[in-house]
Amino acid sequence: MADYSNSLFSSEGLEPSLLPARFRLSSGQTRYSSSVTLDELTQLGFIGPFVRPSVPSTEKLVWSPTENTWDVIQKTELEIAQENDKTIRSSTEAILRNAVDVNAQESVLIEEVFIIYSEYYAKLNSLLNSTALLTAADLPTLSLPQIIYQADIDRIREEEVNRMLTENTEAWKYMYEDYGISGWEFDVCGDAEVAERFVKPSDWVASGTISN
Repeated sequence: MADYSNSLFSSEGLEPSLLPARFRLSSGQTRYSSSVTLDELTQLGFIGPFVRPSVPSTEKLVWSPTENTWDVIQKTELEIAQENDKTIRSSTEAILRNAVDVNAQESVLIEEVFIIYSEYYAKLNSLLNSTALLTAADLPTLSLPQIIYQADIDRIREEEVNRMLTENTEAWKYMYEDYGISGWEFDVCGDAEVAERFVKPSDWVASGTISN
């Protein structure tokens, strides 16, 4: 007995395939493909085992029932193009099945990323609806910026505003008390949010207001 469950056998001239998991001998006994002899398989009309040859993607195997072997045949350009088209369409469908729901996430994505995603998926859908044979060159690329969520933009902006408020306070105090310049104001610091959020300490005394 031997295990032929993963071996290829031919029956009635058909191209070799895996054996049935279970079959019955003429004696009425049951055999399994994982525990059977070659003689028993021969009695059942199976020929083999065969090893399917490996061929490059530009060639194909055609089973010859008269010779009990595979013939290696060169594929036509059309066959190659059709196979590539099938592969590309399959991968495109997989991408779309796992697509980001941009409409549901519109409020959390930055506008640039929302537009990139929307255009990318629209192009993929357009390819699938096309009747032309697709090539790898037809596939659009998805190139996203380093930051894609609005919350991250808001966090970074908050950190930047806080940094400016913290790091410039002493300089602004010096400018205000020595030169009378409000360094935190927009026309000086150049940042409207910083100018709006800065609260001048009450103990700061403007230049020229101290009496001798």
